[in-house]
Amino acid sequence: MLNLDTSTIILNNNDFKEVLDYSKQYIRHVHISSPNFQEINKIDHEKISKLLNEINFQGYVALEMKPNINDNNLETLKRNISIMTKYYS
Repeated sequence: MLNLDTSTIILNNNDFKEVLDYSKQYIRHVHISSPNFQEINKIDHEKISKLLNEINFQGYVALEMKPNINDNNLETLKRNISIMTKYYS
């Protein structure tokens, strides 16, 4: 089974729709992450969540990021959780 990672798709310059269409039957878990585990605010979450809904994805969606991205980890986490809640809950 597959853990789909948005950062990998971005780093490989793959098309999200093409990857999801090809692998939809294997996806069990999705990591929402940016390259180098930075904040996720530059990802097209509306597009990704729409594509996940189109393939009827019912698995887990998790935030993946590293600490110490900036001076205030708690505020960074709050911003990222807000994005996750808006698009993936």
